[in-house]
Amino acid sequence: MNRLNRYTKLSFLLVDDFAEFRTSLKSILNGIGAQDIDMAANAETAISLYQQKRHDIILCDFNLGPNSINGQQLMESLKYRELLKAESIFMIISADNFSNINTPIDCQADGYLTKPFNRQILRKKLDRILDQKNELNDILKLQNSHKYDLAIQACNDYIKGKNQYSFSCLQLKIDCYLKIAAYHNALQLLDALITKRATNWVLINHAKCLIALGQYTKAIESLDLVLTTNSNSVSARDLKCEAFMSLGEFKQAFEEIEHAIQLAVASTYRYRVAALLAEQNNDLAKAVLYRKKINNQIPLTPTHLEEDTLKYLNVLCQAISACDGRQQSYYHNDYQTAYSNATKSTQGQSQFQTALLLSKCIYLKVSEQLDTLNTTLKQIEALVKLENHAKCRSFLKYQLVYILTEHPYLLADSPAIQDYCNTTNCHKRLAINVLKANQLYEKAKLCNSNNMLTEQQSLLTQAFSYAPFNSNIAIKLLLVLGKNINLQSNQNEYSDILETCINHLKSLDPSDQRFIIFRNELKRFINQKPTHIQQQKEV
Repeated sequence: MNRLNRYTKLSFLLVDDFAEFRTSLKSILNGIGAQDIDMAANAETAISLYQQKRHDIILCDFNLGPNSINGQQLMESLKYRELLKAESIFMIISADNFSNINTPIDCQADGYLTKPFNRQILRKKLDRILDQKNELNDILKLQNSHKYDLAIQACNDYIKGKNQYSFSCLQLKIDCYLKIAAYHNALQLLDALITKRATNWVLINHAKCLIALGQYTKAIESLDLVLTTNSNSVSARDLKCEAFMSLGEFKQAFEEIEHAIQLAVASTYRYRVAALLAEQNNDLAKAVLYRKKINNQIPLTPTHLEEDTLKYLNVLCQAISACDGRQQSYYHNDYQTAYSNATKSTQGQSQFQTALLLSKCIYLKVSEQLDTLNTTLKQIEALVKLENHAKCRSFLKYQLVYILTEHPYLLADSPAIQDYCNTTNCHKRLAINVLKANQLYEKAKLCNSNNMLTEQQSLLTQAFSYAPFNSNIAIKLLLVLGKNINLQSNQNEYSDILETCINHLKSLDPSDQRFIIFRNELKRFINQKPTHIQQQKEV
């Protein structure tokens, strides 16, 4: 296409909460030949418009107002929903210096533009991005279609030609390896790059491979190299937190995730990690703080889980039991407000109402409202007698396991609830033991042949039960399950293990390559139609 009129046939989506700026930007785009231009005042409208049209170029302001997610989160939301085409250009605009807006290295936009700017600046920026996108378009389409083996081969062909964007193409190749869990292949390429071009991108992805392979201390060394030149690297902080968690160093992990939270835009994923670590460190005040942040996330954010509400209510009960005076009064008010809101918003959802009542039992116990507690337990008994035991949802299982582990005395005189726990395979969870988990994980990695898959599955299942926050163990277990189990004939055997993996992995940050592995594997399971997995389709 002639560079002078290259924008005439491209479609644009402008997203900004100020009508004056939308009008001004539209005029600038008209000046470079753009004709097909849609506009949105908020993220919700933008998602709806993009879903209908899949625009070629999105120009989005970073700050979209107090009642909307920001531009960075909009891009992540489009990726999470698998709407954003790889060949689309997503550019973020801001009045602030982008050095103050820290984003993980894997969820950066195609370009960033600081206000004010004119037609020449915008055109120059778009030309550069569009040239690269057009050059690598075939590879991007293969990657977008999850045809990673073909994308890797196309990258090999392109790199052999020593073309202009060979390094960008090599990055795409490494990204493809990470998205199919080929960590040794990716690590081999990254090891070679480190000696020639040790950029932050190379070092961070090097650390990802090392973490996936269980080499946590070496990963921390790579990440420290990043932080010596850029102490504000969100990706390095996130990964260092994960490495410390995998080593059982929860206090150091908490320091890293809090640092990342201070640097980056709001992230449900980081709040979950921070809350988990605060709970491991017995810091109830911080645990409540981060669980509350998760519970108050804007509804448009697509990563909210039912378990988030239950975990918030549970930690509030812990905090009420552990303090007194004015602070206890605040926690009582927070519990009552959260419980009331959750009850109203889930009317007609019997299993979630049951889970909420189980949480209420804990609250009534710590509040010493014993008469009401007995009445509530009878309500739950009546509800579980009506439930289909084969279709117990994950959030209800979570709450039952929590009760059995932390408050078993509540069910001592409730045989109907105990029977429901037994028939739905809900049992007291094991205490976290990172050392044991890592030992089992190392043994599992040695089971390489197909005739050892059953043993590998058993080792990984045990490892994950000792470290239920370890995403690499969960991913490996999910992949082994996919190889080892006939989904049609052995549903009862695999269902609980599979559901445990899914419940953890669905809360991964969507920018994490492991989320892509999880999602693709989950789609494969759904296509084979095991009945209990159909409930996970929304992931």
